[in-house]
Amino acid sequence: MSKLGKTFIFALSLLMLAIMAKEIAFAGTFLNFQQQTSTQNSFPETADQAVKEDESVSAKDLNVLTPFILPDSPFYFLKDWARKIHLAFTFSPLQKAKLHLKYASERLVEIQQLVLEKNANSKTVAKATKEYKKEITGLEESADKIKAKTKESPEVKSFLDKFIKQEVLCDKILEKLETTVPKDAFEKIKEARKLHLKNFALVMEKLEDKNKIPKTLEKDLNSLNGSKFKQFKNLEILRLVEENAPKKAKEAIKRARENIAGKLSGTINRMSQEKQEEFKNYIEKINGTAPAKISALEDIRMKFPERSKTRQMLTQTREKILANVSKMQKIMNCPPVRKPASNFCLNGRVVPQENSKGCITNFKCLENK
Repeated sequence: MSKLGKTFIFALSLLMLAIMAKEIAFAGTFLNFQQQTSTQNSFPETADQAVKEDESVSAKDLNVLTPFILPDSPFYFLKDWARKIHLAFTFSPLQKAKLHLKYASERLVEIQQLVLEKNANSKTVAKATKEYKKEITGLEESADKIKAKTKESPEVKSFLDKFIKQEVLCDKILEKLETTVPKDAFEKIKEARKLHLKNFALVMEKLEDKNKIPKTLEKDLNSLNGSKFKQFKNLEILRLVEENAPKKAKEAIKRARENIAGKLSGTINRMSQEKQEEFKNYIEKINGTAPAKISALEDIRMKFPERSKTRQMLTQTREKILANVSKMQKIMNCPPVRKPASNFCLNGRVVPQENSKGCITNFKCLENK
């Protein structure tokens, strides 16, 4: 290599280090501010606070730095270049999967900042979303190359635990983006979320024995930070993962969902009337697609005897969600759907009927037998 070429690479390396140092400094300042705010705002949890706690996801939650350089920056190509070089010189499938998970999380946080803080245009958001999709595809491909004999290793198990937790958090970001991105970028985010949910299930299936998936999911979801009602949100996400999972993993995810719903119903049953009312308010306010929210609610509601006060309370909550379905459909660019009569399926389980775009077209009642 010529002297000029070496000088150029050296200068480029210094510039990249300077950019990284600036991001680290920015992240440190941001995290200190977050910690101070968290300390100052320490008060008893209400439904509104619980919703905020279970919907908000920061860079720190995903174990990445708060980005200073975003995809709309003229210097962003250097950041992208560094990622690609690192991936090119990483040969272990497991280490490559770890990098893809890190970069996917970084890219999603960048998109979140572009949308929520910088009001970026659709073209920039769409391009950044395309790069995010490449990372989650690369992650799934790397997981596929991890040899069967190494899947029982502590390092793979540790990666799988981290992967499950981060994918749940990433889904919360994608869900929020669906309701906040410019209209022209909505379909791109929707496609990215669908791919994310599909690959979530595929990677789990590749790295974990299907008989162990329910226990692993329960353990990892329970260890996530969140409010006392966090498992309701987790039920929503699991329902979506199950829908997009391959056949072999569907039953395992369904068992995990049923186990979590059973434990959550036990927790609700032990709550005071005041706390149950908070939970009711939480369900009504928490973000989510109508089918997933109705499914999660029915998972819990059907655990209680027909004439119990708790079931009656949850039935009233279901009625309010059904009344808001058209509003939720509009957010998802779906046509309106007629709300069922107030006496519809009182003793059974309401199952939303969806089309290929995920829009509700009708409601079915599965009678309790």
